[in-house]
Amino acid sequence: MDLLDKRLIYFYQAVQHGGIRAAADTLGLAPSAVSRQITSLERTLGTALFERHIKGAIPTEAGREVLVCYQEFLNQENLLKEKITALQGLNAGNITISTGAGYVKHLSEVVAKFCADYPNIHVQIDIHGTSEIVRKILDNETQLGIVYHFINHHHIRSHFQTTHRLCVFLPKNHALANRKSIDLKEIYHERWALTDTTHGIRHLVESMAGHHSIRPALLCNDMNLLKDYARCGGITLLPEFMYYPEDVPTLAAIPLTEQAFTQAKSQIITRRGKALSAANLALIDRLKEMFRGLKGGHANFR
Repeated sequence: MDLLDKRLIYFYQAVQHGGIRAAADTLGLAPSAVSRQITSLERTLGTALFERHIKGAIPTEAGREVLVCYQEFLNQENLLKEKITALQGLNAGNITISTGAGYVKHLSEVVAKFCADYPNIHVQIDIHGTSEIVRKILDNETQLGIVYHFINHHHIRSHFQTTHRLCVFLPKNHALANRKSIDLKEIYHERWALTDTTHGIRHLVESMAGHHSIRPALLCNDMNLLKDYARCGGITLLPEFMYYPEDVPTLAAIPLTEQAFTQAKSQIITRRGKALSAANLALIDRLKEMFRGLKGGHANFR
């Protein structure tokens, strides 16, 4: 069932792909056909929707409003389909999840079992930093988000949060490896490996570093590579649940003492006001159980 005016789809694709020809290639249509549909939409609305520009199809102010309308219409259409699906039970549906890389090892086990239990529900997982996950939630590009150190936003709903302390990961032979805790000031001189500034970990560290400039020797969003770097003599900062049994022989994970680090949280988030399907709610319940089982988790409900 397709309830959406196809002219809106053609316009959206032209903006997304930077022009009518690229949109036509994506849609498998002739450029003239796409152009006619967009012209028809502009005639119906009585205004130009985008400017032909050297950088591609740039939406006018009216065009941006149409895009907002398009996203809302898509959301409502998906909601209608999900409600109909819910009436039929957990027999069909689609779920999109955006998550930080650190959760993937644990999330993969949960999703594998979920897909086995509900084989007609299709799950898509995208891996991003916290900033991008929040953007995708707000723009209705993903349904569920899993984030670390998320700063509250009035359009975001937190379904579950649990405390996961930030720890210093360093080699077992490091001078600080036997400590029970470490102050941030004690490791400023170390060779750091960190995620980029789109990640919650980096946001947290930067906010606590104050006037100290954090310039990591290695910048990487692959959590396994960050740990490998620490094994080779450097340090990295990661949530405590990322300290796996296989890391014990080569790595130590020592909590940071500062309160902001000891109270850092993992959260499951969605867009506030967005109605969730039965499939989404069922998966959220599984994710809550996942977090309850993670090392160091102290559950806090909202």
